[in-house]
Amino acid sequence: RVPLLDLALLRISEKVNGNLILNRSKTKLLLREVAKIRLPKEIVSAPKSGFTAPIPVWLKENKIEPAQRLFKREPLQSIGMNPIPVLKLWNEHISGKANHGRRLWTILSLVDWATRHNYDLRNGIL
Repeated sequence: RVPLLDLALLRISEKVNGNLILNRSKTKLLLREVAKIRLPKEIVSAPKSGFTAPIPVWLKENKIEPAQRLFKREPLQSIGMNPIPVLKLWNEHISGKANHGRRLWTILSLVDWATRHNYDLRNGIL
């Protein structure tokens, strides 16, 4: 998790007794105790809630510029994908007919990786 990747927090945690960090009955015990001191009670006692990036919305509203470039025949064919069904998913998504955000994000990530690393199955380049 991003907040737990803070270098200063990591250095402090190295000096803390492990029982305060890992406890069989409660996770993140030390963080919870500090939160009780520093944060309002309604925040500390609030139920856990997740955060989901609005990828489907970004794709639909063309907020992710590489999508326009990567969802074309050439990049898709270079990784061995048939572009026709992928472009169909893309068109359905941006037109609002369906939400294919998660599937398209996975494909976009793969195509972007392949493009950055000059990966091309058609030419036997790995």
